[in-house]
Amino acid sequence: MSPGILGKKIGMTQVFRADGQVVPVTLLKAGPCVVTQRKTPATDGYDAVQLGLLEFAKASRINKPKTGHLKKTSTEGVKFLREFRLDEGLANGDLKAGDRVLVDEFKPRDKVDVIGVSKGRGFAGFVKRHHFRGGDASHGSMHHRAPGSIGASSFPSRVFPGMRGAGHMGTDQVTVRNLEVVEVDAEDNVLMVKGAVPGPNGAYVLVRRAKRETAMPSVDVFDLTNQVVGSLDLADAVFGAEVNEALLYEAVRHSQAVRRGGNASTKTRHEVSGSGKKLWKQKGTGRARVGSIRSPLWRHGGTVHGPQPRSYAYRLPRKMQLGALRSALSAKLRDGELKVVRAFNLDDHRTKSLANTLKALESNNKKTLLVDVMQQGADGQAATDRNLTLSSRNLEGVKVVPSREVTVYDLLAHKYVVLSEAAARKLSEGLA
Repeated sequence: MSPGILGKKIGMTQVFRADGQVVPVTLLKAGPCVVTQRKTPATDGYDAVQLGLLEFAKASRINKPKTGHLKKTSTEGVKFLREFRLDEGLANGDLKAGDRVLVDEFKPRDKVDVIGVSKGRGFAGFVKRHHFRGGDASHGSMHHRAPGSIGASSFPSRVFPGMRGAGHMGTDQVTVRNLEVVEVDAEDNVLMVKGAVPGPNGAYVLVRRAKRETAMPSVDVFDLTNQVVGSLDLADAVFGAEVNEALLYEAVRHSQAVRRGGNASTKTRHEVSGSGKKLWKQKGTGRARVGSIRSPLWRHGGTVHGPQPRSYAYRLPRKMQLGALRSALSAKLRDGELKVVRAFNLDDHRTKSLANTLKALESNNKKTLLVDVMQQGADGQAATDRNLTLSSRNLEGVKVVPSREVTVYDLLAHKYVVLSEAAARKLSEGLA
């Protein structure tokens, strides 16, 4: 078994899975490759294999040192050479010089790392290169995409090393890890991998077996009587993510700020009752020049600078919201407070039926969050299961939400989380 293969990037397209899911894929012309050199600990100090991509290039296109190197294995038409380290314990010790490596060594659902050189962008400014915000775009600003200050004048009178600024962008070696092999075309030597691959079309790439392949966490699937009826693989990026407590705090704070409403309200002089007619003539009465009984100076008049209804909501970047959602789901699974059921197939909408079900699932007398997928109702409106919704209304501490409306606040405010299998799949695919 070869540790990898060499190829060229063809381009991107999309394919449809059997269930109708659209998957973006990158087509790679992988192989055929030939083993041009085998390195061993006895001769070279380490165990590795050197592969060459057979392109049937002209002899004039290959320099003389490389031509002499390829003559040792009687190989012709190879321009692109790369070396793969061989790991101990894998069945790749039988590779020797002159062997062929073909794309059929990879199978669908394999995990691979793809290494390539990113597209060159030339000399780029700091906004494009480092995603700086830039200056104001209007109101007379003369500072739009300029870098601004890069250091003090008097001290330290120099620019610190590593200061980010404009410069050459691109043409860097980039490794994209854990890409899934979607399909293998052995006849045309084409490898389809899910996702994007660095470099322009026609660029050389190195495909190796994933070094840090993540194991997807597997959970038991229960029926409503708490009997195990199967298992489900969940995305490691979602249910195995690192728990970021600072991110969870910020998401809960944002959720509470959105819920908070400033209800205190006072009436201004324009809102209180009373005539706007001038009380007496302007001069000659000896009185102050008051123009209306709605004046703040009068009893029952308007209030100046009083409290008004306001919103405490603020914007939280979507990337932070999704990251907090992954952290919350991962924490619930880690703490054993998350359970997956096959489906919420309740026979009726009685409260007692759901109470008995939660008791069987060992989540009674606790705050429980039930998550299900949206279904098309008889009226054409999408909603959660009707029996589940109606039976949960009178249960204290029990809340039903659809999978697309789950929030971090709901996950952390409830002791247990019960997902339907369909909802678990939706969250696993949508947040991965």
